[in-house]
Parts: sequence; C-alpha cells; structure tokens
Amino acid sequence: MNVQMDYEVNEGAAGGGENGGTSSPEPAAVIEPAVQARFDMDLFMTQFSAYLEVQMDKMSEKSSWEMKKMREESSGEIKRMGDRMDKMGVKIGHKMSAEVVVVRDEVKRCEIRVQRELKESASKLCGGIEGLTREVEKLMVGQQELSEHDHFDETQYELGRADNLRKLNPNAVPTKFAFTPFRIDMMDNENLNYRQPQSGNWHSFLRVDENKEELFSFLSKQVTESIDVPDKQLIATDGEQVIAVPPCADTAALAPCNHEEADTRMMLHAAAAMKSGHRRVLIRTVDTDVVVLAVWMAQELNEVVDELWLALGTGKNFRYIAAHELSATLGPDKAKALPIFHAITGCDTVSSFAGHGKKTAWAVWETFPEVTNAFLDLASAPSEISEDTLATLERYVVLLYDRTCTCSEVNLARKKLFAKKSRSIEAIPPTQAALVQHVKRATYQGGHCWGQSLVPHCYLRSPCDWGTRSHRRGGGAVYVSNSISLY
Repeated sequence: MNVQMDYEVNEGAAGGGENGGTSSPEPAAVIEPAVQARFDMDLFMTQFSAYLEVQMDKMSEKSSWEMKKMREESSGEIKRMGDRMDKMGVKIGHKMSAEVVVVRDEVKRCEIRVQRELKESASKLCGGIEGLTREVEKLMVGQQELSEHDHFDETQYELGRADNLRKLNPNAVPTKFAFTPFRIDMMDNENLNYRQPQSGNWHSFLRVDENKEELFSFLSKQVTESIDVPDKQLIATDGEQVIAVPPCADTAALAPCNHEEADTRMMLHAAAAMKSGHRRVLIRTVDTDVVVLAVWMAQELNEVVDELWLALGTGKNFRYIAAHELSATLGPDKAKALPIFHAITGCDTVSSFAGHGKKTAWAVWETFPEVTNAFLDLASAPSEISEDTLATLERYVVLLYDRTCTCSEVNLARKKLFAKKSRSIEAIPPTQAALVQHVKRATYQGGHCWGQSLVPHCYLRSPCDWGTRSHRRGGGAVYVSNSISLY
C-alpha cells in the first residue's frame, strides 16, 4: 500500500523575512516510520476483517444450502429404501405362504402313505400270525402223534451204572427228541433226563459246557464202538484222553492233552500221524484258523510229510487246499510268521483293525518286509515284547492306515491324519497304549497258544499278563480285552 506524503508549502510575501526576499519552503509536518507502519497495519487489519466477514457470510450461506440439499436427498433415499423394503416384505410373505402350503401338502401325503403302509403291514402281520397259529396247531398234532409212537422206552437204557447215569443202548432208535423238559438250573449227576434236550432248545443245551462234554464223550464212544474198518486206525478224543481202535501201544504223543481249542488238537493228531509214517494227510475243516495252522505245520514238519491237504468249506464253497504248496511258496520265514500275522490282523480271540482286512494287511506286509522279523519274534512265545519289535509293528500299522505317511509312531500318525487329512476317528490308527495291548493278545494267541499246537500238554501263562483281564461269571472266569481310555 503506497502512502502519499503531503507537504504544505507556505509562500511568504515578497520581500518578507529577514532577507527581504523569498524564504525557503519547510514541511508542515514530519511522520515517523514506526507510526507510519502501525498505521498501515491497522488499515490492513481493518480491510482484512471486512474481507473475512464477507467470505464467512458467503460460506455460511453455501453450507446452509448444501445441508438443506443433503437433507432433502437423504429423506428421499430413506423413503425409497422404505418402499423397497415394503415390497420385499410382501414378496417374502407371499413366498413363505407358498412354501408353507407346499410343506403342508407334503405332510398330508406322508401321513396318507404312512397310514397305507401301516395298514398293509398290519394285514401282513395278521396273515403271518394266522399262518403261525396253523403251524403251531400242526406241530401240536404231530407231537401228539409222535407221543403215541415213542421209541425211547426204558428197555433201551443201560441201568445200574456205577455213576448213576443212564446211557442209550447201541441199538436204540432215536426217532425224535421227545424228552423230559430241559432245565439248565438243575444240572446234577443223578438224573440224566435233565441233560436231555428237546427239539426246541438244542442251542440252549449246547451252551452248557457239561452238556457238550458228555455229548462229545458219548459220540466218541459210539463212533469207536460202531465203526470197524480193516487195516485202518481210528482215534477219537474223549476229554483229555483218546480212544483208539484198534488199541495203540503208545498214545503219549496224543494224551493226556489239555488243549482248549479243537484247532490245535487237530494239528496235534495230524502231527502224530505224520510221525507214525503217514506221508500224506488230509484235514477236514470249515475254519480259517485251521488253514493257517496247517500251512505253519507243513513248514515245521516238512521233513516228515510230503503232502498236507485241507478239505475246506461246504456246499458250493467246498474246495481242496494244498497246505504244503502254500508253505513252500511263502518260504520258511513267512510260513512260520503266518499265525502271528493272522492273529494280529484279527482272529476269533483278537480284534482286527477297523476298515482294514487281510488283503490290505498282506499287501502292506509285501511292501514292508522288515515286519517279518517282528512277527517271528512274537511267534517264538517271548516272555516280554522288545521295544524294537514294538517300534517295527508301529510302523507297520501306520503304513496299514496310510501308505504315504512318513511317521514311525502311531500317536504322531493319528495327529497328522486327523488334523491335516481330516480323517474320522474310526479311520486313524489306535493309540500306542491300545496297540501294545493288542500286540500282547496276538502274541498270546499266535505265539503261546498256537505255538504249542504240536505238544499234548501246553504250559500257558495267565492271559491277564497278555492284554486281557479276568471277569468272574458263574463258577468260572471269562477273559476280556483290556479297555484303554483315550484322553
């Protein structure tokens, strides 16, 4: 801002003054620079304040207008959203009503179908009851007719035995099972009638161990007394003893025998026949355990037997199996380890791995031959299982559940398969503690029990030391698997 400096010049009269002439001009006033700067600043502030007031007024008017415009736009948008929500609500209501109608119709159709099926089932049940009633009437008539022609009279029994038991004569004609009612709770040695089954409770009769022992003893004696084949040796078991026809000079290899399983006793008799000079032996069976033991025995007694055959199965499934050829194909180690493999992958007394059968386990054995030495160690009936054997079996079980898993311990494999591969709890290996108990049970069955098949008198440890526990029931003990809790 430029400030004009005004000077006032007074002209004196001509000739005025001391000099009598014109005088020099003098400024009317002199303004200091500081005063001038303050003046300029005050003027600038006044003008700037006025400018700010004008601008603020303009901005206030503009913001008020914009706020009003935004308020109007928001009100319009809210109204439009409300209208859309009302329309959507109407549509949803109509759709839900339609769905309710469909569900109601479906429920009605289901009710009608269920009522129709119930009526049909009731009609079939009534027809079945009527047919059953007719069959019962026929049975009653047949029972009455049989009672009139009963061949079991007192003349067919041998009386006066020292043990007060009665036995049917060999020439008796057993036309039917029409005896005194069977009672399990009255098992004594004074009256044989309580041990005689009726036609409807034969299975209950065989559930009692004493009944089976007496029945088998009776059958053995009847067979040996009634069969006489020249140039043939017949041997039948009778408890721990044997009955030989014609009598044998030496039965020490067969009796007394404390085997609890018929499977191992069959091996004992077959081995005795082989050692007596019979180079070709045939075993008739329907049990897989007998096949496994026969293959094992063919390897154990390969020096005294040429051919060991098995007649396996019944009906359309009947076939002959050459156990000696299977043993030779497997080789010495696998043939001797076969009972342990069979026990550890599941048999009558040892559980199997869920979802993994014999074929899968055999394929893993083929790809992991290191487990053969572990099987052979267990087959030798050890007093305890070594850590190396358990470690090898752990790796075998891991591969059984997952061929690509690199873990060596089942606990780590369980974690990996469950957490990273989302396996279900049934599709992962057992815990290490459960596996140890499983291996103990397999060792007891495959090594201690089956391993003594060729000796008449077995010396077995308590099963409680090998993965089972004793459970008292009635007058005896029942051995069940140890339970392992998972936390």
